[in-house]
Amino acid sequence: MNDWFKIENKNGESILVECSKEACGDVVVPDSVTRIAENAFKGCTKINSLTIPNSVQTIGLNAFDGCTSLTTLDLPKASVSLIGGKKFIGRFILTAID
Repeated sequence: MNDWFKIENKNGESILVECSKEACGDVVVPDSVTRIAENAFKGCTKINSLTIPNSVQTIGLNAFDGCTSLTTLDLPKASVSLIGGKKFIGRFILTAID
């Protein structure tokens, strides 16, 4: 649901800067997003799976910090060229990365 995302456009990029803590279940980042900001999903404890589109080229530090229910991450490896460290701080276990 796009109502869960705060997206800003800067310098030709569409940046997902924040996800609502109310986001739950299977979450899909919109195709228009090119970057996921630092701490964008921090504390989103109700997300079970997250799908990141091919349009995303950069994922910021601590992007998924505290996503304690996240078990599946669909991350297109060919599209993400820059991933900062510490994406997955917090206690959770990914059972699948597609």
